[in-house]
Amino acid sequence: MAGKALGLLRNTALALTMAVGVAGPLAAESLAGDYLAARQASFNGDFKAAAEYYGRTVAYDPGNPSLLERATLANLSLGDVENAVALADRLSEQGFQSQIGHMAQIAKLAQTEDYDTLLARIEDETAVGPLVDGLVKAWSVLGEGEMSGALEAFDAVSEERGLAPFAFYHKAMALASVGDFEGAEAIFAENRAGSMQYTRRAVMARSEILSQLDRQDEAVAMIDEGFPPPMDPGLAEMRQRLVEGERLPFTYVNSPKDGIAEVFYTLGGALANEAEDDFTLLYARIAQYLRPDHSGAILMTASLLEQLDQFDLAVAAYKQVPRDDSSYHAAELGRAEALRSSGKVDAAVEVLEQLAGTHGNQAAVQSALGDMMRQLERYDEAVEAYDAALATFDKENPSLWFLH
Repeated sequence: MAGKALGLLRNTALALTMAVGVAGPLAAESLAGDYLAARQASFNGDFKAAAEYYGRTVAYDPGNPSLLERATLANLSLGDVENAVALADRLSEQGFQSQIGHMAQIAKLAQTEDYDTLLARIEDETAVGPLVDGLVKAWSVLGEGEMSGALEAFDAVSEERGLAPFAFYHKAMALASVGDFEGAEAIFAENRAGSMQYTRRAVMARSEILSQLDRQDEAVAMIDEGFPPPMDPGLAEMRQRLVEGERLPFTYVNSPKDGIAEVFYTLGGALANEAEDDFTLLYARIAQYLRPDHSGAILMTASLLEQLDQFDLAVAAYKQVPRDDSSYHAAELGRAEALRSSGKVDAAVEVLEQLAGTHGNQAAVQSALGDMMRQLERYDEAVEAYDAALATFDKENPSLWFLH
């Protein structure tokens, strides 16, 4: 059986060598081995190994577009956008059209705020797809200082079937980014962004818009309606500031580059239940590349890596959320779970115990610690954590039956 398998492997390697046309037996053997290793790494979702092995195959056969595209994909999945762009540029030089390559190149042009080239690229060809291209075009027009043209571009996207909520959400963000808070709120008030405006991020962005219009009471009522207690630290802090009458600065999109990051983030969220995790990951990676402080994009990246069983990469991603970020506790909960899933139980317990020390007023933190202790059969400590979780609630709630 083993001999038969080895024979099959040799035949596969030989077929690959003949297909890619590498000269010389040593080069052919090395290319075949690295290619097979890269394919296996990709199949396992091991982006780090895939990027390394595909990088070697490209070195052996630099003119092979298929290898270049796969290397681009592996690097983009890993979050190494700069290397992905270098590979994508080589694809373009050969006249090869690649959606993955276009995504990497768009990210780089947006990162350098080269809106002239970005617009020319979108005008000349469909880079990624009608929704991404349309929204990126609108934000790029704004980057050129043409607000009226940008609004027209957002409206053009809204006319495409099924794309109106995305277009109007981004139009509202664009208006708010230049200080037109009345125009932004009008879009939300008319519910033109559809279900998108009820996400946590959209509610918080709209709350900042309402506070700029001195309508803090409306913002508080909106938060209370959509997110009953117990609230996470970010929402709770925002609500308190609004109750105190503070006028909050608009922080969710500060520039056209931030807007393009928001394009990839919102589409990543939309793809979460529609596409494969490894494809959605590309959108999260680009959003984070364009805006490194985008904690939502970091959490999305880490969660997707966790779902792909890339626990070490997930742990590293979760650690990128800074301690003073309102999403820190969510990131630490994710990191603890990724550590547990990778078999590093002691490290997971340490993370949860430290988190309980800093965010012990969060029921989710105490409950996670209780679950961990229960699984380890440390029942006294589990009971203590569950009691602490129940203590965070002001009144009895039937939904808390499991904690009880």
